[in-house]
Amino acid sequence: EVTDATRAYLDVRDLNPDTVYYFRLRIARSGGASYDSQEASARSLADGMEDGIPILMLHNVQPLAEFPAGYDNSGWLSAESFEELLAYFSTHNIHGITHREYADWKDRGIPLPPNPVLLSFDDGYRNFIEHAVPLLVAYDCIAVNAIVTGFTGMNNTWALPEWPSLPLMTWTEIKECRRNGFWLGSHTQTHADLRHETAKVFEIAASRDDIVNHLGVHPGFFTYPWGLGYGDGWLHEELQRRNYTSALGTFGQEDQRATLGSNRYSLPRVFTFADESLSSLLQRMETDSDKDGLRDGDELTVYNTDSAKFDTDGDGYGDGTEVRERTNPLLASSYPLIGSAMLRAGMAVQSIDMPGSLVPGQETVIQWQILSYVPVVSALRIKLPGDASSAREITVNAMLTGVEDGRWYLSQERSRIYSFECRWTVPNVPGTCRVRFVGAREDGFAYMNANIAAGVDARPYGVDGKEILRDIAPGSLDMGVTTEDVRTSTPFVETLTRLCCGREAQRK
Repeated sequence: EVTDATRAYLDVRDLNPDTVYYFRLRIARSGGASYDSQEASARSLADGMEDGIPILMLHNVQPLAEFPAGYDNSGWLSAESFEELLAYFSTHNIHGITHREYADWKDRGIPLPPNPVLLSFDDGYRNFIEHAVPLLVAYDCIAVNAIVTGFTGMNNTWALPEWPSLPLMTWTEIKECRRNGFWLGSHTQTHADLRHETAKVFEIAASRDDIVNHLGVHPGFFTYPWGLGYGDGWLHEELQRRNYTSALGTFGQEDQRATLGSNRYSLPRVFTFADESLSSLLQRMETDSDKDGLRDGDELTVYNTDSAKFDTDGDGYGDGTEVRERTNPLLASSYPLIGSAMLRAGMAVQSIDMPGSLVPGQETVIQWQILSYVPVVSALRIKLPGDASSAREITVNAMLTGVEDGRWYLSQERSRIYSFECRWTVPNVPGTCRVRFVGAREDGFAYMNANIAAGVDARPYGVDGKEILRDIAPGSLDMGVTTEDVRTSTPFVETLTRLCCGREAQRK
């Protein structure tokens, strides 16, 4: 049962995105036994990692001219295609990580770099150090390689007839890879089928010991030969007993990306093919490097948008939003007319700079910021002191003074903080006035009162959390300010005033 106290503690509005939080939930089973869940971090959402991390499954990287003819090319990439992939990573803010960084993120909440991807090689072929490592170093990208420890310096004699016989790295070459910062994991000692009981314990322990003896460090991660056994719970327990932090599964699993909730000993991978295009591979990786809601593969082949830009045509609306709203993401004059629901989902006052007491006849500068997911304009609605029959309500138009990115997203749209300023000559109407911050879409449509975030203003609030109170001091000058005196001829204020007055007349 989630109690009210627990729910309040986990309320996301109370969490600071700059802080790592850990939660351990103790869940009771029907029989009375209980177990602890793995620790999870609130940073997965704050860092945009809720969709998980793609893990590529590779074996060989060779120049296209050196590809053996007539053999199965699954798990291969030509050196030319591999360089194209790394160049794309470099220009699209995609960063290689290792199994250790994934484990640190999963277990300790340590943030990952933007758009992380794990490049994992199997078997330890010599072409890794000959062709892959120089390209990885040139593009400042990291990768891991799981080696078959009992066949180093030999050929892959376990290969199926449709696979070519290829040389594997020697321990000297493996140590050179390690000196260059590449992590070497375990792929068993003999590339054994781990479905056989006799192979399970021996292969996991022996390959680990080989790596410790030659490299002086625990391999850390494991990959399953032939992709067999990744769903075996006994193997998972054995890997944990041998201090492996993770194990990489194979292609064809239901999930294609590793998330916080993934089984650490059965992490899914994305297979590669030598004759596959970059856009097709990116599509299967489900990569969205600019966070606009469109996969990079679709941006390259379907929409012709820039997969490195959130908003290709620069009209203020993300490419994904324009595609969903059926407008042209390549044409700035074509943009969606987002309804009031999107506006209402944001529209929160983030800060207010307004004097605590107001002096009649004095021009007062008022500044505030509004969070919104769509471009907005704003104005003040001020209800002057007086009883129900004599109180006047005025509108003071505001000027937009700045826009900055917010930290939240809604339906792939990033929030923005809009700064406004207005100047108001205070009338001689002593007493308490009520101030509301009104916002509307940029075209002046769908006006509404903005919510005032808790703690923004220390003075008393009105009854609905959408207004602040200010006192006008007694004075001798009656400015006689009315709505007509302060509003300008902008379409927004005219529309706003007309709608407000119309609603007031209906209420009366």
